[in-house]
Amino acid sequence: MYRNIFHHLLPKKNKGPLGNVNSFIIYYHAIEQTILTKLTAYDLIILEPRQISKTQVHELRQAKPEQPFLFGYVSIMQTPHWNEMRRNSVKKNDYFLEHGAPRFFPQWGSYLMDLRSENYRKILIEEIHQQIASKHLSGIFLDTVDDIDHSVMEHNVRQEMGLAYKEFLTEMIRTFPNLLLIQNRGFDQLDEVGSFLHGILWEDWNGKQIADEWVIYQLTRMKNLQKQGIQIFCVSEENRPIHKKTARSLGFIHLVASSGYNTLD
Repeated sequence: MYRNIFHHLLPKKNKGPLGNVNSFIIYYHAIEQTILTKLTAYDLIILEPRQISKTQVHELRQAKPEQPFLFGYVSIMQTPHWNEMRRNSVKKNDYFLEHGAPRFFPQWGSYLMDLRSENYRKILIEEIHQQIASKHLSGIFLDTVDDIDHSVMEHNVRQEMGLAYKEFLTEMIRTFPNLLLIQNRGFDQLDEVGSFLHGILWEDWNGKQIADEWVIYQLTRMKNLQKQGIQIFCVSEENRPIHKKTARSLGFIHLVASSGYNTLD
């Protein structure tokens, strides 16, 4: 049924670098040997790069000669409290200030950052070098980009932040030309940076909202990106058939993460 309804949204076969990926997993917890073995079941793995060593990366590639794609998580617009390297390097003007004070997200234990800061962008580049490029991961998973759209209230500041994000991606591609890029949500930025990306993750995918006007508008964006060879991934918290069925009807790679990202159960 869904294939018939959304047939006009289906792209031609994806020809991009992630076009042969049929399964993926998001896992941010510690990687022990038993976990390492389980991860070989997936074509693409998004992980917290501090939780994996260069030796383990080599083991994964040896265990799966077709070479799974390994993407390292980087929070772009937020600095979590546990990220000591960043906390020790950032300056006051690297934070996004509201009424002179940094904005704090209690639910995540993180601060909203100001991507317009040159110093902050340098810190991100160094983090990518240390945690992703030096470990020979396949690419970068760009998280919290959505904060540009939803946490920056002033229109002109939001535009400036979007421009800074585009400049950051340009600099990152120049510095790490071999790393692939997957962006989590951040839909309003896609018109400007979509051509830089190799994949999009639609976190909180909900097949029950497939007829929603906003969702249909974003699906049109996804179709255009798929035509460019960009792979679309999506993840749902609920394990309900409608989420997977609608995702597959649109050519998306679907994941159920009902227990979060710290378990493979």
